[in-house]
Amino acid sequence: MALAGAIGAGFAITQVRHLTRSETAEAIVFYFSLVASLAGLATLPFGWVKPDPQTGAILVGLGVAGGLGQICMTTATRYAPASVVAPLNYATLLWATLFGVLALGEWPDGLVLLGAAVVVAAGLALVVKEHRFKKRK
Repeated sequence: MALAGAIGAGFAITQVRHLTRSETAEAIVFYFSLVASLAGLATLPFGWVKPDPQTGAILVGLGVAGGLGQICMTTATRYAPASVVAPLNYATLLWATLFGVLALGEWPDGLVLLGAAVVVAAGLALVVKEHRFKKRK
């Protein structure tokens, strides 16, 4: 599943890079969100529960923040090489871990920390390699 996710993420970044040549970041994020929302409706028969107003407000706030973040990342993809932008996604590991620890009291185990370290190290190695390659040109 991790490999499939990495392949999917690579495909998505590549597609966004190509789409930014002809589309605005806002349009790309809008259509992605629309398709993702429609795909999410496929889970409706499996026990979807209507959120209470407080939970609904939190979900709307998270959606707006996520949408703004996606617009920023899409705009960054337009102006910077994918090898520079992609590692920034690894910050989600840090934020997810912090949220898990602070809000849910969930501490990552050693295997999770090892996996995160491998992913971050690979991303940093890619950035360093890209930087050295550009210096040679």
